[in-house]
Amino acid sequence: MNSNLERKNALVTGGSRGIGLACAIKLAQQGANVFLAASDSGRLEQAAKNIREQTQARVGFYASDLRELEGCRKTADSMMKEFGQCDMLINSAGATKGGLFPDQPDEEMLDGFALKFHAAVRLSRFLWPHLKQSKGTVINIVGGFARTLPVILWSGIRQCRFGKFHQSPGQPGTEG
Repeated sequence: MNSNLERKNALVTGGSRGIGLACAIKLAQQGANVFLAASDSGRLEQAAKNIREQTQARVGFYASDLRELEGCRKTADSMMKEFGQCDMLINSAGATKGGLFPDQPDEEMLDGFALKFHAAVRLSRFLWPHLKQSKGTVINIVGGFARTLPVILWSGIRQCRFGKFHQSPGQPGTEG
């Protein structure tokens, strides 16, 4: 295989299904090692098994609640313990609940921000030294849902993610 992803290490949140799993499979097919993170250990184990059967990639995983600070810290620590380096962080965890602004319960909005925004920021912060060292990258999967439906939460998360990472000086992958 002639890919610049060979032997690169990627942490993929939401890696047990959906877009996150599709990203992990594609990365593994291109020669990257993938570390999957999600909340359901059974789904993670099955996803890792499927990727190993389809590719020659090294695959690790860790189940945690990424809405919580400790879940993010333990996920980053587990990835580094198993792989020793992080070259890519792909934030694709979770699906937020839809709904119109006046009807959206506060708990759903807080839960959505915790998983889609705060987890991405926390994992980026924990892995930043490693990403900087490897001239790595952070990819935030936000989807197109925010442009098609009147969903305040999704639109807000999308804009927060773009603004936070777009305005961060010295991002890994952009230096020297």
